[in-house]
Amino acid sequence: SMSTVEEKRKCIRYNLNATSEITFQDDGKTCQGDIRDISVGGFFIELDNRLSPTDNNRLVEFHIYADICSTKTIVIGDGRIVRVTAEGIGIFFEVITDEQKKQLHKIISELRHLMNE
Repeated sequence: SMSTVEEKRKCIRYNLNATSEITFQDDGKTCQGDIRDISVGGFFIELDNRLSPTDNNRLVEFHIYADICSTKTIVIGDGRIVRVTAEGIGIFFEVITDEQKKQLHKIISELRHLMNE
C-alpha cells in the first residue's frame, strides 16, 4: 500500500491547480507547463518538450499562475534551472521580491491547509 507521504504528494499534485510560463533570459524563448511541486525554494514544471541537460543553469523569468480553493494567485520572479529530467525542469527561485514572496507563501499555505484536511 502507498505510504501516507506518497498519498499526500498525490493529493498535492491533484490539488495544485497551477501552471507556469517561463522565458529564457538569454534568447527570449518561452515554454509553459503544469507545476507539479512548489516550495519556498523553487518549483518543478512538467514539460511536453524535453529540454536538454545543457539547459541547466540557464536563467529564466517565470510567471506562476495558481488557482487553489478558488484563490487566484500570481507569482513573478527570476529563476535558474537546476534540474532537467524527462518529465520537466526544476527551477530555483533566484530573485523574488518580498511582495512576490508573500504571494508564494499564500500558495504554499493553501496547499498545506489542503493536505491537513
